[in-house]
Amino acid sequence: MKPLRLTLLALMILTAGTLSRPHAAFDPGKPKDLKATARGPHAVDLDWRKVRGSEGYYVYRNGNRVGEAGQSDFRDEGLQPATTYVYRVSAFDDDGDEGDLSDAVQVTTEDLPGPTVPADLVAAAAGPYRIDLDWSPSEAESGVAFYRVFRDDAAGLAVRELMRADIAVIEQAVRNAQDGISMLQTMEGSMATIDDALVRMQQLAEQAATGSYSSAQRAIMESEFVEMRQEIDRVAGSTEFNDIKMLDNTDTVSIHIGKLSTDSISISGSNITSASSGLNITGLTISNAASA
Repeated sequence: MKPLRLTLLALMILTAGTLSRPHAAFDPGKPKDLKATARGPHAVDLDWRKVRGSEGYYVYRNGNRVGEAGQSDFRDEGLQPATTYVYRVSAFDDDGDEGDLSDAVQVTTEDLPGPTVPADLVAAAAGPYRIDLDWSPSEAESGVAFYRVFRDDAAGLAVRELMRADIAVIEQAVRNAQDGISMLQTMEGSMATIDDALVRMQQLAEQAATGSYSSAQRAIMESEFVEMRQEIDRVAGSTEFNDIKMLDNTDTVSIHIGKLSTDSISISGSNITSASSGLNITGLTISNAASA
């Protein structure tokens, strides 16, 4: 019986060693060559270069995850017409571990076309108090619900045109407000990435401050510390909305949302680079316990 027990014990030890073997971290790198193309007023097509070793991809719109793709392409539907969106993509493996986000791309959906102008209008008198009208029907993507019929009336025409102008201004104000929201969401997504890098830098500084590490180990920590600082500068410098840098300057963008000059909302940019005018972390080092 002793040989059998020894054999079983050896199998248990080998099995335990196999189970406790650490799982390799997923580090595929970020997807590259992300392209976004508007497909009408309500959809955007995305495609990018495949990432080797990935199980699928997460798609982010304006900093929020909106979908998952098994291949290196994705169609985002149900969007608003004439609106600018910012997209990023990341890869993940079969365990759900996620890699880095791709560089951001932005795209504006097409405007919703209005109905065509009615043609072949014909007016025929049908007695002393009646006029019959006939015309060729209009065409519109969303269908034509009804027609408005106008008769010459100077006062009524002036009122109608003023109301039409007001409606057009309000509709544009809504689109302006939506662009402002997209701008803020773009800033929010990038600032979350910068916040993660700062937390990691603080963690490395705390680790390097301990005297139980060698100079070689502390040099490895310093290398990652510098990489995190460089990543902060990269994200801050590449965060743009319609070519407007949002995290690399302190300019103010005014979003107009009404007829009056006071009908506006101001969005202030921020300098969140590592420079002295921003986060002021350029000179920080953790190469020794005292500086950490």
